[in-house]
Amino acid sequence: MSNNLKGFTYVFLFSLAWALNVVLAGYTITTLGVNPYVYGGQTLMTATILFVLYIIFKNSTQAKPLRLKKSHIIWLLLMGFVSNGIGNYFTLKGIAYSPTNFAFLIKTSVIFTFVTELLLGHQKFDKVRLGFIMLLLFGAYLISTNGQWILPEKYDVYSIIAAACVGIVGAWSMSYINDNAPEYMALFRSLAGGVTLYIFAGVFDHTMGLDKLQYLWSGIVGGVLVFLLFLFLYKLLEFKSASYSSMMSMMFSVMVLGLEYILFGKTLQTWQFVGAGIIIISVVLLEMYSQQKEKKDISIHEDSIKK
Repeated sequence: MSNNLKGFTYVFLFSLAWALNVVLAGYTITTLGVNPYVYGGQTLMTATILFVLYIIFKNSTQAKPLRLKKSHIIWLLLMGFVSNGIGNYFTLKGIAYSPTNFAFLIKTSVIFTFVTELLLGHQKFDKVRLGFIMLLLFGAYLISTNGQWILPEKYDVYSIIAAACVGIVGAWSMSYINDNAPEYMALFRSLAGGVTLYIFAGVFDHTMGLDKLQYLWSGIVGGVLVFLLFLFLYKLLEFKSASYSSMMSMMFSVMVLGLEYILFGKTLQTWQFVGAGIIIISVVLLEMYSQQKEKKDISIHEDSIKK
């Protein structure tokens, strides 16, 4: 399988796992009444256990163990704390105070990823990719708001902080992916995020979810989805940029829309169809552009070696 096909496959599976988890989280929190911090903690700790078992299996069945630079562990944990701990805290705040605005603003994480990559020197400025970002955000805006104008609110700062946490960590991860296997990257992110959310559940809501143990199955299923989400994400980052994964994963919005229609019979509006179409077309064009650019870069590299 070529890197281009592998990359698209990973980002598709990553987006699908993310979309399924979002739909399950919405059902668990709103319908079953499970505390959101508890649900988040359950999914991340389940994913942590799965990654431990997966790493043990991988290390026992191959001659060379999965790579891990021990001096990086503290930074991998910090990324989990920022993205899945602090990021989830402000995500829930954004949803609580301004759900419509949040649905769009969280997508701006792609901008934070793009800018952070530039600041860290992982990517050069690319006007075409910036254009795709604007187009994808426009599609996401139409899906989230059905084309309605949304007015800025003071609570939007929560959503922007959440988007920043997710976007910055996505680009920051690129600094460690060469020295650490995707499985370890995902393990420590899940562990730090899960512990943080359980602490938030106890401190802010004075609960550990013991009154809702009958719904623990949803946390376990969600944990399997988070395991797959992180596994495919970090596998993707081994050979694709963080901005590529962030832009291509915008198809997640379309998947959530489709799942809500199929599972819950949610009515889809005209502007949402338009937004979905914009995202699908943009993703296809972005993939074509990325493949062309990759071939061009390889050609330039080969020419420089010959010289």
